[in-house]
Amino acid sequence: MYKNWKAICGIEDKYFMWAISFLNIESELGRRIVESFPEYFTENKSKKVGPIPLSVIQQQAVDFGAPTGSLEDAFKKYCIPVIEFGGEKPLPQKIKRWLDAHGEWETMEWEDETLLCFYGVRDWGYFVPAKCIVAEK
Repeated sequence: MYKNWKAICGIEDKYFMWAISFLNIESELGRRIVESFPEYFTENKSKKVGPIPLSVIQQQAVDFGAPTGSLEDAFKKYCIPVIEFGGEKPLPQKIKRWLDAHGEWETMEWEDETLLCFYGVRDWGYFVPAKCIVAEK
């Protein structure tokens, strides 16, 4: 059994959405909730990642223990690819110009994909595919 992230993202009650998102579906209680709310679960593993609610990612980062959390680890937990620019590799000029003019939680186009910056400084940026997450209202 797998979580149906598209359906979960549609839950309007943020706390219920979090409960389903963090539910251990292998536990006895988890199995009972799966039976009670089958629309939020699926038998088939999706080849596509997400979208995962951004607040779930942020809470997972906090749960990993750092004061502001480890967003990179949280994205990886949900199999969302993290794209890093900079560090030991030279920073492409397009990325450098973008980082100079924009900030975290903004999107940019890169090689036919919309990327969301979740950490960016002058010569280093971490991005995820925007299609893999959804910001709740």
